Amino acid sequence: MNAITDKTGPIKFAKVDTAATATLIAAVTGKALRVLHAYLHVTTVAGTIKFQSDNGVTQTDLTGAIPFAADGAFNPGWSPAGYWETVSGESLKAVLTSTGQVSGFLVYQEVLAG
Repeated sequence: MNAITDKTGPIKFAKVDTAATATLIAAVTGKALRVLHAYLHVTTVAGTIKFQSDNGVTQTDLTGAIPFAADGAFNPGWSPAGYWETVSGESLKAVLTSTGQVSGFLVYQEVLAG
């Protein structure tokens, strides 16, 4: 799973399979979660998805609400600098505004805050 490595740490992968607001990647003590790539597909119901940093009490928006058409996809490509990053020690959460199934994957790194 961690076969690819660069200067900031191993590349990791997370499966996305949800029809409701959910934690996508669990928090790692002392590390931020930096998303390098994402592919998400929504099935039959249009809606939005927003990514948040979550400490269990408060949430910080990492993105705005990204619209999905029914049978739509979100695929921004690869960014070695990362698209967004959680606060150190917080999980990555997806907030959905529909009940459509969202499936796909995230490619990320656990990085030292700083």
